[in-house]
Amino acid sequence: MLKTVGVKFAGSQTIYSFLCDLDVKVSDRVVCDTTVGYSVGTVWKLTGDATKATRMIMQVVDVYGFEQRKVKLSQLAKVKAKMEARRKVWEDSQVWKALAAMDGEMNALYNEYQAILSS
Repeated sequence: MLKTVGVKFAGSQTIYSFLCDLDVKVSDRVVCDTTVGYSVGTVWKLTGDATKATRMIMQVVDVYGFEQRKVKLSQLAKVKAKMEARRKVWEDSQVWKALAAMDGEMNALYNEYQAILSS
């Protein structure tokens, strides 16, 4: 059902009227088709001046979903950093073992390293 919605844009105190066929509520961030292109605004009231509404709200911005994606990406980065640290320790250990098997001096150093670790 087409309705008229009042929207404010950043830096303006004016409430602009837009036609809307979406389920919106006050404080929703919305993308509007304005005379200067697409702009993001905030729904201020669910009834606007129907005589002034000539453009439409395109979509509701999913702010909650975006915030959830940021949290998820942050968590993934932390886990990945921990996994990379563990991989580096394991990789170093495997390289040192292989070198110790081929080189007498490396074998002595590796044995000394292991002795210090276990003391």
